[in-house]
Amino acid sequence: MSMTILAKLVNLGRYDDALLYIERGITAADALGVGSLVSNAWLNMARVHEAKGALDLAVDYATRGLEQAQENRERARLRDLHGILARLYAATDDYKLAYEHQSQSQKFREAINTAEVNQLGKVLEAQMDLERKEQEIALLQRDQEISALRLASESTWRNAALIGTFLLLGVIVGLTILLRAKARATAEAEIRSGELLLAQQELEHANEVKSNILAMTSHEVRTPLNGIMGMAQVLLRAGMEPKEKRQVETILNSANMLLALLNDILDMSKIEAGKLDIQVETFALRDLLTDLADLWQAKANDKGVALQMQVAPNLPLHIVGDPGRIRQVLSNLISNAIKFSSHGAVRVSVCKDDTVLETPAVVFRVKDQGIGISEAHKSQLFEPFTQVETGATRTYGGTGLGLSICRHLVGLMGGQIDFVSRLGEGTDFWFALPLVDSAINVAGPDGDDKGAVLQGASTVKNEQASRARLLIAEDNETNRLVMREMLHGQGYDLVFAEDGAQALELVVAQSFDLILMDVHMPVMDGPMAVREIRALGTKKAQVPVIAITADAMEGDRHQLISGGMNDYISKPIDRIKLIGLIEAFLAGKQGAEISLQPMADMG
Repeated sequence: MSMTILAKLVNLGRYDDALLYIERGITAADALGVGSLVSNAWLNMARVHEAKGALDLAVDYATRGLEQAQENRERARLRDLHGILARLYAATDDYKLAYEHQSQSQKFREAINTAEVNQLGKVLEAQMDLERKEQEIALLQRDQEISALRLASESTWRNAALIGTFLLLGVIVGLTILLRAKARATAEAEIRSGELLLAQQELEHANEVKSNILAMTSHEVRTPLNGIMGMAQVLLRAGMEPKEKRQVETILNSANMLLALLNDILDMSKIEAGKLDIQVETFALRDLLTDLADLWQAKANDKGVALQMQVAPNLPLHIVGDPGRIRQVLSNLISNAIKFSSHGAVRVSVCKDDTVLETPAVVFRVKDQGIGISEAHKSQLFEPFTQVETGATRTYGGTGLGLSICRHLVGLMGGQIDFVSRLGEGTDFWFALPLVDSAINVAGPDGDDKGAVLQGASTVKNEQASRARLLIAEDNETNRLVMREMLHGQGYDLVFAEDGAQALELVVAQSFDLILMDVHMPVMDGPMAVREIRALGTKKAQVPVIAITADAMEGDRHQLISGGMNDYISKPIDRIKLIGLIEAFLAGKQGAEISLQPMADMG
């Protein structure tokens, strides 16, 4: 639409012809579907009616044009339409609307001006950048020309002046290159050596910090656990109703679970260091499974899952192995089976098999009807910190250490572990261990049968027990109470000391057959007290000392033994093992019970 023709018609006062001209333009714009032409037509209609003095019609057409321009986002058109509306409302004395439209018109005008200025700035910047690059190219070309002239001049001079000394310079240059290469290699080697030394120091420091944290965690958690588990063992010996006894057993089993979580962390640390050991003894397989059933039955009931145990009749009543590690593996598998199941049953079965390991073996199987494992996660399942799926950590929780530890434990026991699973249908974990019937003697260093030592430790005292005087050095009042109750009824004369200094004074003043010495105590710790006792130079210096410690890191036992202790027992203390260890020393069989558990820690 030509503004020149329209302006001429308006100037001549031919408003009707102007309106007809605009309407034809609107028809053409609608046919073409060009919204910007339509908004411009409404603007022109408003201008014509404004010129005619038909202000209401002018406002109507300007408003319609404004709506079209807003839809098309035409900033220039919006500026003009708001401007004409400001004039029209001012002419009708509606100054509020006139002010609003004038403000909008000014806003769009400033935005357009800013955009134009920015565009102009970009153009100028591009032009300046182009000129700068042209200058750089010119300078570069000039430098290249100068360099070419210099090279040509130098080449001519060298060819004329250095022909006679070419061989000599070649030798000098060669020697220089060799010397520089050697110096550079030496410097790089020194830098690399320094970096390696620094990395080694940082690694040693990190390992030291890690060991200290693990040792502190072990000690601080095992000490209160000793009180809980010790008193639970004492309560089980008291006369109680079956319901109360089962409640105490649940407390003891739960404490064992907490201890197992701590042991997972310590075990992974030992696995990484290659210092995880297996302790072999005779144990009742069915009793172990019964304990596991009692431990996990309540959890299974909470999930609405049936927990079923089945032992093949052809298995011996007692087998030889590491019951603690077998319990640990089974607990991990049962825990996972219950955790990832919401219905059905978790079946734990044990049978004898001669084909899996190509030798007689006992096969443990834990089968569930839970969520199953996808093919994508099967290959990574035994890796540390790996969950069944990414969402499993948020939905089900867990550290992701259990199965990795299980794989290492089964491998250390000479077995194999694997699983079969289908997503949405459940998982069948199994592990096989070499079967050693308890009828085969597994002797300690002195030829004593370990099973016999265990049995003797849990039954009657020898005749010396009624005359034995035991000194117990323990700073924790709860642990002193636990020790008193654990040893109650054994016929020992018990004397207690609250720190190493008191223990030393009592040893000097009295005679004792055995000392149970806590390691960490105020005033004087256990190792210092033992060194002072060994330095007495009398018969009292030979009294056997058993360390009681919550430390469980590799190297603790070796440090204690080399410091003068005869043996040690870890917190939480198992009453049967404690009594067995005491009886072994009192009977003069220092090697029998020592080799059963503590000696295995030396690796």
